[in-house]
Amino acid sequence: WDESIPVLESILRRHPEAQILVGGPPVEGDQAAGWLRHVVWELGCRYPGRIAGYFDFLPHRDALAITLGSDLFLMPSRFEPGGITQLEALAAGTPVVARNVGGIAATLQQYCEENSAGNSFLFSDYSSHALRDTISWAMWIMNNPERRRKLIFHASSAHHDWNDRAHEYCALLQWV
Repeated sequence: WDESIPVLESILRRHPEAQILVGGPPVEGDQAAGWLRHVVWELGCRYPGRIAGYFDFLPHRDALAITLGSDLFLMPSRFEPGGITQLEALAAGTPVVARNVGGIAATLQQYCEENSAGNSFLFSDYSSHALRDTISWAMWIMNNPERRRKLIFHASSAHHDWNDRAHEYCALLQWV
C-alpha cells in the first residue's frame, strides 16, 4: 500500500465492499477534526455511496441503530479512560476495532485466529499503519462466515458489570 494514502482511502481501495460512516460532533477548534471532515468529504466525492460523515450530535437511539447495522465499530482513541460505546457495540454483537488503551483495553478481548476466541481487534501503536492493518485484518476475518459467526457471538455474549469487578475494587481499596 502507498503509505501516503490516508487510512480511510486505503481501506476503500483495498476492500471494495467497505462502507464507512464517521459520526459524532467534533471538538470546537480541533484541527484534526477539521482535517477528518475534509478527508471524508473529499473521499465521498471520489467513492460515492461508500463513505459519509455526520459531524454533529447523533441521538443515542440513532447511534445504536447504526451500531446494530454495522459489521465493525471503529474506536481508534488516543486516550480513553473509560468508554461505554465499545460496550454498546459488543451488546449489539458488533466487534470493535480499537486502540489497546485505558478502559478499552479493560473491556475488550483481542481476537485470536488459532481458537477464534475474543470479541475485538486491538492495536497498540497510535499510528495510521497500525489502524489500517488492524481494520484490514478485521475485515479479512469477518469475510469468513464461520469466524464472523463466532466473533458476533463472542461480542454479544461479553459480560461487563460491577459483579465482575466489585471484588477487585474492594481488594484494591482494602490494600490502600
